Amino acid sequence: MINEEPPRPITIGDLSVDLAARLVYRKSEEFQLTPLEYKLLVIMINLAGKVLTHRLLLREVWGPQDSQENHYLRVFVASLRRKLEDDPARDTCSLSRELDIDSPPNSNRTEFLNPDIWAINTVSITPLTWSWLILLDWARFADGCMEAVETADGLASFLDDVVGSLGHARRRRWCETYVRGLLLDGHRKSIEPMAARLRVIEQGSEDYERALQQFPNQSPWDAQAVRDGLQMRIARQFGTDGVLIIDDTGFPKQGTHSVGVARQYTGTLGKIASCQVAVTLQFATAQEVVGLDAQLYLPQVWADDRDRCRSAAIPDAVGYESKWQLALEMIRRARRHGFAGIVLADSLYGSVTEFREQLQAEGCACCVGIDSTLKVIAADTDLGPIPIYQGRGQPPTRPLRVRTGLRSDSVREWATQQVTDFRKVTWREGSKGKMVSRFAAWRVRPAHKLSAGKTPLATCWLLAEWPPDAEHPTKYFFSTQPASTSLKHLVRTAKNRWWIAHSYRELKDELGLDHFEGRSWQGWQHDVVLVLLAYAFLQGLRRRRSKNDRQADPAATTARTPVPARLLVWPLPPLPTNRPHTDQRTTTVSNGVIVAVR
Repeated sequence: MINEEPPRPITIGDLSVDLAARLVYRKSEEFQLTPLEYKLLVIMINLAGKVLTHRLLLREVWGPQDSQENHYLRVFVASLRRKLEDDPARDTCSLSRELDIDSPPNSNRTEFLNPDIWAINTVSITPLTWSWLILLDWARFADGCMEAVETADGLASFLDDVVGSLGHARRRRWCETYVRGLLLDGHRKSIEPMAARLRVIEQGSEDYERALQQFPNQSPWDAQAVRDGLQMRIARQFGTDGVLIIDDTGFPKQGTHSVGVARQYTGTLGKIASCQVAVTLQFATAQEVVGLDAQLYLPQVWADDRDRCRSAAIPDAVGYESKWQLALEMIRRARRHGFAGIVLADSLYGSVTEFREQLQAEGCACCVGIDSTLKVIAADTDLGPIPIYQGRGQPPTRPLRVRTGLRSDSVREWATQQVTDFRKVTWREGSKGKMVSRFAAWRVRPAHKLSAGKTPLATCWLLAEWPPDAEHPTKYFFSTQPASTSLKHLVRTAKNRWWIAHSYRELKDELGLDHFEGRSWQGWQHDVVLVLLAYAFLQGLRRRRSKNDRQADPAATTARTPVPARLLVWPLPPLPTNRPHTDQRTTTVSNGVIVAVR
């Protein structure tokens, strides 16, 4: 039912909305909105002066079934802002400078995603300005989001550089869609919920779920070639001056069919459980961390059962490899792409003598955690000369005093006897203040098999940590850094592994590293590579944002808190130009107010 007197156009600055004709003008020029954008604008105007929560707008525009999917709202608001504002990337606080508005009680951008709305003073607020203030965080919520919007072609350009065409235009299209799905907001990043979000956002008619299932699981693109392209891109964008961090992480799984799943220990849960385990290689600088590589650990029970391997489509050439062997292969690949920084690893890898010997043989410096039971001797211990070769048999290589039964101290025994050498060291500023503990370092030779008559290894650093409230040293490291390295530098290098917890939290919680539900070898490899692509792209956005902040405020000495991955939004595909709006839906008006849009 339409009122006899049509509603008058609403004018907000240079923006005019003709509700009767369903037209929107800016600076007297008509411009287009999609049906959903127009509906969102109309509802915000219709509800001017009222509290607009995310839930309310989602229910009114998309319906009650989508009332929890905040990312729908963010995408369309971002797209609408691009069309309605001269500079949508500007701080949203600029909208409030002409208004006397109280700041929210808690301006933390993450907590503000809750539908709590702050109070305003008694002033006249235009409907559009009011809607922006309700929808967007007062304290720079839009910074990270709008940077993604400003670089609408950024993801496409990034993927063009890293993956190229993947051999087929359709394959390349779904690669970009898959990565965009990983970057969108949402609790689960498995294929079905990603497909549902992307279908609504893109308003496409294709079978998103089927396409996203097929792309990682059946599409024959080379995951290793994409890894190589990613590493070359990271080297160009982030440089190679940093550390390489080896670690592993568990993906809890039920059942027995998912590739590599077995009852095994995982640090993720801190116990033996049914899970998959991935060995990862990450590159960290002083400011950021990015993933370079990840490989699925195939337990011995899987490698020995070739029928089971074939059911999971594991190539015949793939057999059992220990975690440290997988780590070495990833380090070698990274070094071929220019990453020659010091290798960091925990005691699972550092306690393996072969792992350390291989790194040393390839000229790769390392600082690795070790078990407290490993044996050492002082670097200047006199082991005697190597006997002169008598011309028969193999030439001798073992020093004269190295013999079976020779005793050496464990690193725990060694450190405990050197209690006066420990001193307090601060290695970085944490979220709760300075990170401080007691450390000591000595030049030693690893001699774990000296009692069996094996010659001790080359001289290195033994670094030990003894917290003031502990009864004995708690952590030990072997480091092959130069003899002139200071204690503080040794400590800072060893403690650089803190990046691992940070990156795993984002890779899993924000990008769904452990959400993949496929069972095949190829599906797992492809999904993990796509997650690494998404993380590298996200870190590139953060890096550019931090650089822009420093240019805008040269006096700033620290970067702002990074925007969580789940706050990134993506604009819709560009609308056709020079085409009239053809939406034929009817508008119902009562007493000059829109009451329905159908």
